[in-house]
Amino acid sequence: MRLATKRRVRLFVRVVLIGTLLGIAYGGLTGLVFNIPIFLRSLVGSIAGAVIAAPIAAMEIFGCSA
Repeated sequence: MRLATKRRVRLFVRVVLIGTLLGIAYGGLTGLVFNIPIFLRSLVGSIAGAVIAAPIAAMEIFGCSA
């Protein structure tokens, strides 16, 4: 793998990880507000954060040819 590709993959993983962590925080806060178990909302938030962050990061970092 070329050096530039490794750098892009590392950036992609970081962006997805940050999106997941933000999703966990947001899910936990909504759990507090709406009296839903915090762990459950944090789990849902982590999945949502990763699902939202991954395709956006992939298109921005690796380019979209469409």
